[in-house]
Amino acid sequence: MNKAFTLIELMIVISIISLLSAIVIPKYSNINSEAKAANVQANLSNLSTAIEMYNLKNGTYPELAGNQDSLGDFSDFYFKSKIPDTPSFEDNSATNVVSESRNNTGGWLYYEDTGDIYANLKNGTYTGDEVNEVWEEEADDISSDSDLTSLGSTFEEISSAIISLMETLVMETGKYGRTWGDYRYTDLGLDPEEWAEAIDHIYYKPSGSTLLIEPEDGYTFIVTDSDGNTRELSSTLNWNLIYDDSDGNWYYHTIDEDNIIDITTLQVVES
Repeated sequence: MNKAFTLIELMIVISIISLLSAIVIPKYSNINSEAKAANVQANLSNLSTAIEMYNLKNGTYPELAGNQDSLGDFSDFYFKSKIPDTPSFEDNSATNVVSESRNNTGGWLYYEDTGDIYANLKNGTYTGDEVNEVWEEEADDISSDSDLTSLGSTFEEISSAIISLMETLVMETGKYGRTWGDYRYTDLGLDPEEWAEAIDHIYYKPSGSTLLIEPEDGYTFIVTDSDGNTRELSSTLNWNLIYDDSDGNWYYHTIDEDNIIDITTLQVVES
């Protein structure tokens, strides 16, 4: 004959269940919150990379604000057909709206003039940790006053800006800048003295319809060509990687279809 539970036994079971719930439910909630934050961070990284690739190719940043569901030619650089959602939180639903001003209601904040993109969320939205879950980063960004050059600090910023200046000049005057001496810089409105030294181990030398980059002494460029092969260009070779504005391609050493490279794979390493 089955023996019924006593009141004490029932109370013990209820206590155990309550204890387990107190342990498991918060832990699950934390894992879910951290997963949401990680999802936003991954999408933010992918979007930033695609925006820089678009700029490198086109010399401008894509028009994303209000166009989150219709990406146009930006879809050539971003692997999704539309901008992804930020997960829901509190009373805010998941959304992929791209805005030009921050309101921390979800989606994305995008500055087209600089290509900067952020999650339109307050710090600690998902985890409550305002120190480690940071989305409001505009105030912490490096100002233009502390950039390495007047055109920015990174290779992507500097090369795309120089290329844009080259293209602007030819559109306004019908011809590219000169290819010798200080004229290669002054024709583009640049100060030759600013570019006399390597910037983050890279020398920049605009030359007519091309932009040449050369590694600083003691450094080597490593890139992947269009066939997937790795190529190295050390400072001892006195060679350049070359951007040709006539076709929009980057080349290793000489402008030849066999020397086309993927500039997004560029690494600068000590020799």
